[in-house]
Amino acid sequence: FPSHDNVAYRAAIAAAPEGSAIIYDGYFRITDTVVINRRLNHYCLGENQGIITDVGSTKDALIFLGNDIGVLWGLNGMDINLNVYGAANSCKHAVTLARVDRSHIVLNVRAGAAAYGIRVRGSLINKWDINSSANFLPPASCPVTTAMPLNHMAVENYGVPSASFTSVSVSGPTSPAVVSHTGHAFTSNQPGVS
Repeated sequence: FPSHDNVAYRAAIAAAPEGSAIIYDGYFRITDTVVINRRLNHYCLGENQGIITDVGSTKDALIFLGNDIGVLWGLNGMDINLNVYGAANSCKHAVTLARVDRSHIVLNVRAGAAAYGIRVRGSLINKWDINSSANFLPPASCPVTTAMPLNHMAVENYGVPSASFTSVSVSGPTSPAVVSHTGHAFTSNQPGVS
């Protein structure tokens, strides 16, 4: 199990020039919230790279944080391709994206979040590919092996929940694909925004 701690992870983020990339060469175990407020690309090249959360059920694990919500721009033009793993109640939210705009976001979240696996706050015009699972199936070398609960995603308008999904299914390969949500507050035939 090739692991690095959150001190090494923060050092890598601090050392990377604005607009460059963090390439994950194994797992980083984070034991305290890591806030990323610089425009950096993040790439996990396979399932044996990523973040293992161990921050406790009252803290978010990773927060991508753009500028203050009163400003009309955030972290723009990033590629975020991350695997996030963790045991049951290893974090409050596994990944929070606050004011991340005009980016390509690929998240593979299998972390036992006490609240939501993915929390999106005031982010817009992004291309999303989000995978999350209530059944934790880690890579063979990952040390976390127990199944865990996971509430998948919350979408907020600057901190006020506008929609949350406990289950999402996509049918295809028709074009356009059909996305079905359960556990939401929408009325029948109410249009959504993506």
